[in-house]
Amino acid sequence: GHDRLPGCNERFRTRGRLIVTRNTTLKGPHKGAIEITANNVRLDCDGHTVTGLGRQDQRLQSGIGISASARRGVTITDCHVTDSFLGILVDEGSRKASVRHSSAIGNRTGIWAHGPRASVTANEASRNEEWGFAVTGRRSTYRDNVAIDNGGPRGAAGFAVHGGTDNTLRSNHARGNDPNFELSMANGNTLIGNTSEDAINPRPRQSGSQSFNLFRSRGNTFIRNTSATSGTGFHITESRGNTFTDNVVEGGGTGFLLQASGKNSLTGNTALNGGTGFHDESFGGSGIAGSRNEYADNTCPGTATPSMPAGLCQPRVEPSPAAEEQPSAESP
Repeated sequence: GHDRLPGCNERFRTRGRLIVTRNTTLKGPHKGAIEITANNVRLDCDGHTVTGLGRQDQRLQSGIGISASARRGVTITDCHVTDSFLGILVDEGSRKASVRHSSAIGNRTGIWAHGPRASVTANEASRNEEWGFAVTGRRSTYRDNVAIDNGGPRGAAGFAVHGGTDNTLRSNHARGNDPNFELSMANGNTLIGNTSEDAINPRPRQSGSQSFNLFRSRGNTFIRNTSATSGTGFHITESRGNTFTDNVVEGGGTGFLLQASGKNSLTGNTALNGGTGFHDESFGGSGIAGSRNEYADNTCPGTATPSMPAGLCQPRVEPSPAAEEQPSAESP
């Protein structure tokens, strides 16, 4: 991970508000905010740290470690931001920004790419007080990022897809957040090949943590994601029309929990957890046992209770070779 924070004796090469209007490479650590104010500009921190003025500084100009406002084609690379209210921000007026090979560690919020068609690749957001990555824009791609131990005692998402639409999250890893991946009022997003482990529950009154949490979200697609050692693998609440295919839950109490949700499709998923594989509390539909959701080819090996209601784990039965080779009857 990118855990290169300045020590107490490290000298800052530059201080104060730094305005970037052309391609810039930092020559050393910087103390203060950096603002990108031109289009098609590349900021390369060359592995150096940008230290803010404190996590409680909410002022627009000084509270953000690195920011781009209403700009196009901005690239932020190899930057490590700490002790800011918001580590890295690309606002909603900025298009086609790229944030890569950077980190936000020990801020209030980590990395927030709000503008459309952003590319957020191979970054780390760790030990921030709130969200690790805020995914609130549209048609953006988040790939190969890591979110670890964000949220503090109050709990917060590693990847918070809040209101975001048509985004793709691929091959990201989250550990120790609560939840690790969260979709709230988010529609049309695709999560593929992401991994979640050791989701925590720092709030003792809660019944458990979630690896993947959906709330009032529609039309999202989950393919080949993996949840390990979490209280609940996939928690789906008041959400409709989502598709879950070939996902795996290992460990934890409940694999897939659906509440007040309908017209979701679950196909080819595997629950290896020790508790309940699939628990559907959404009744009043035409699906299995009156469920409002559709299930096919899901498996629950080793679970104490395969499903509630029964019948949600129904793996496809392949024809035996003998049956396939048996000649059909022919009339003489």
